[in-house]
Parts: sequence; C-alpha cells; structure tokens
Amino acid sequence: MKDFYAIIEMMKDVSSITSFRYNGHTQGGTEFDINWAPHFLILKMSWEDLALVESFGREMGYKPFCRYVNIRDEPWVFEWDKNNPEKRFAELESEDERGKILGLQKLEL
Repeated sequence: MKDFYAIIEMMKDVSSITSFRYNGHTQGGTEFDINWAPHFLILKMSWEDLALVESFGREMGYKPFCRYVNIRDEPWVFEWDKNNPEKRFAELESEDERGKILGLQKLEL
C-alpha cells in the first residue's frame, strides 16, 4: 500500500483462510482491524478516524457504503462492497434483529 495514511504497524491475522485479516495502529494512535476480500472491506477502529476511512477508500478505489452505529465494544465500524452495496445493505438490515443491533447508517456513495 503506497503512500498510506500514517499506518505505522499492520500485522496479518492468520486465523482466517477465506479472507485477509489485519490489525494495526496509526501514528495518531488509532487501533484498527480490517477484514478484506476482493471488492469487500470491513474496518473497525478504536475511535472515529475519518482520515483513515478516507485513506482506505482511496486504496480500495471507492467509498464505504455503510457505518454500524450501535456496537458498544467497537463503535467505529465501516463497510465497503464494490459489487453490490445496495444488496449488501439490504442483507444486513434483514438479518433478523441484526440490522437493529448494528444500527446501520447508509452512506452516500
């Protein structure tokens, strides 16, 4: 990742075989975890670091389509889906009570 926003450490989590999982922290102190597969990304952060979100957006080539707003232990979660963000948003909303628990906020693409 070239010219990436002040990430000073990023380590791969080898527990996943279907996607790539990394954790790290930025120079500004934001701890983060990402779960990445081609055309898909979930970013969890220790606080709302919009510069980091924008940086991942530039790297992915598109913006996140939603933010989870009701997660107590991980309050800053954003999700990207290049193939069909509308369908993914509908899936998250319709998963029983999960949509309510996550408190989804749809973002403009």
